[in-house]
Amino acid sequence: MIRPLVLLAALALAGPPALAADIYPFDLPKKHPAAAAAWRKIVPKPYAHVGWVAKFAGVGTPMDAVTLDGKAFLAGNICKPHDCGGNFVAILVAVDGSRAYGMLRSEALKAVDAPFGAPGPKEIAILKARL
Repeated sequence: MIRPLVLLAALALAGPPALAADIYPFDLPKKHPAAAAAWRKIVPKPYAHVGWVAKFAGVGTPMDAVTLDGKAFLAGNICKPHDCGGNFVAILVAVDGSRAYGMLRSEALKAVDAPFGAPGPKEIAILKARL
C-alpha cells in the first residue's frame, strides 16, 4: 500500500514532461502547427522554395525548450540533406505561434548568418548558438 503512494508522490514532484522531449523540426507542423505557420510567414521569399529552409525537410536534431521573456519557445536547427557542411538554418519559434525567428548560414545559398523575423540581441544569441 505504501508503494503506490510513493509512486504518486514521485510523479507529482516530477512535474510535466519537458516541452521539447523528442520534438524534431520536422515534427513542428504536426505537433505545433501554430509554430510551424509562424515559421513559414517569416521565411524570406528567396528561400521559400528551399525545402530544408522553409518546410523543415532536412536533417535536424531534437529541439530545445527555451523560455524567452516568459514565453515558451522551441529552438533547433536543420541542415541541407546530403550537404550539411556549411548549410544550416537555425529556428526559434514560440510554441503558441506568436513569434518566430531564424538565421541562415549557407554556402549553397550564399547566406552568411542572414537573420529573419527581426530577432533582437537575445534571439540572435540563441540562433547563433544553434548554427
